Amino acid sequence: FANRLVYGKRATPYEVMSDLSRAMAATISADDLLPRMAEAVGHGVRAAQTRIKVALPEGVDMQALYPSDASEQELEHILSVTHLGDTVGEIAVTTRSGDSLGAADHRLLADFAAQAGLAFHNIRLAAELEAQVAEVTLQAQELTRSSERIIAAQNEERRRLERDIHSGPQEHLNAMRSKIVEVEEALGLDIDRAIETLGDLASHSRKTLEMLRDLARGIFPQLLSDKGLIFALEAQAAKSSVQVEVRASLDLNAVRFDPKVEAAVYFCCIEATSEALGPSTISIHFDGENLQFVVESELALTVDFQNMSDRIEALGGTLEMDRDLTGRVPALVLTSA
Repeated sequence: FANRLVYGKRATPYEVMSDLSRAMAATISADDLLPRMAEAVGHGVRAAQTRIKVALPEGVDMQALYPSDASEQELEHILSVTHLGDTVGEIAVTTRSGDSLGAADHRLLADFAAQAGLAFHNIRLAAELEAQVAEVTLQAQELTRSSERIIAAQNEERRRLERDIHSGPQEHLNAMRSKIVEVEEALGLDIDRAIETLGDLASHSRKTLEMLRDLARGIFPQLLSDKGLIFALEAQAAKSSVQVEVRASLDLNAVRFDPKVEAAVYFCCIEATSEALGPSTISIHFDGENLQFVVESELALTVDFQNMSDRIEALGGTLEMDRDLTGRVPALVLTSA
């Protein structure tokens, strides 16, 4: 009677549950809902302090205090909130000095916890969804940046090819055109000079053809298209200025994967070994789901890891560079002997 004179009349359980139902129906944000829940419980049991806590995934909690400006303290009465047998949060209260929770208060807290279970569960789902959206957003942003880097690398490669063609085959072709003019002029005047000029012309044509073949191999080796990854790596290793050993199980010689996967692995291995400071070993393995490769070498600091990583990640794979270069790309066998 004295408590009621001092603190006023308690809200009835029906009034508390009605307030809670209205709060749950009117708000969808956890930042709005939890404080209203804490206030409803605090009014219902005349608590000195109330804390509503939702256990979010990965050990993170979301909570609200009533009164909102109260400093958090050790609370006396804690009741777990469950949903389908899973603990999703808790309700904690501390009574005012000289007051205590009666049987009706305990029933009210139990009813409140039962009704709050679904709301807490939905808050957890919303938090999980928000985290997944954030993760997908980051992945999308990284893919966008990766695509931009790939486009920039492709543009730079086109410029490099333009420079190589201009400084190599194009100069030889211009020289060949001049030699043809000389031959035409000399045919009726100096047959010996014409024969000598034809010899120079044949030499220029051979050099031009070799340059064009080298450029074509740098763009995409024909052997990779015709014979597959292992044959192409072994052929390129044989041309390397440093020792390069290719290790792969014999059955991989007769296996073909998606051309994009083979090209990504091939160019990563070739780029790494081309920048190697000493002997290198390329190991290729297929575990039934992923095509894995390891380049064991002393890699130069100039190796373009970002470009290689973009190639692999664009196909859903991973690339790591510590002492060695290690990569993995999801792959399906397309054909096998």
